[in-house]
Amino acid sequence: MRWRYLGLKGRAVLLLAAGKRAAALSVFEQMLRLLPGDSYALASQAHAQMQLNRLDEAIASLQVLTGTAGLGAQDAVSWFNLGYALQQAGRADEAVSAFRSALSRDLRLDRAWSGLALVLIQQRQFHGAR
Repeated sequence: MRWRYLGLKGRAVLLLAAGKRAAALSVFEQMLRLLPGDSYALASQAHAQMQLNRLDEAIASLQVLTGTAGLGAQDAVSWFNLGYALQQAGRADEAVSAFRSALSRDLRLDRAWSGLALVLIQQRQFHGAR
């Protein structure tokens, strides 16, 4: 199984490099069938889904990633990515929560501060954007 997974991972990287995101998504799905909850496959899948403007799918992938025990749940960047996807989908309240979760894991993540401030300003919550 390990060699199969590594082969799929290599294929996905090549497909992404060639700009074939839709084909790479199918490979990520195969990887996740082999290793459900795999943080690399989930994060990469969400990234490709975002690039294809499949926001609801990206949000679902990131919610699985941030909900899993281990790396994804504790990774501030995963939470930032979820916040960004939610913001792009117009789900501001959920985006605020995700950006705050990112910051609770890493206060130095400037992208999360910027994302949080932008959403709060869009919501006209100026007192919370400081």
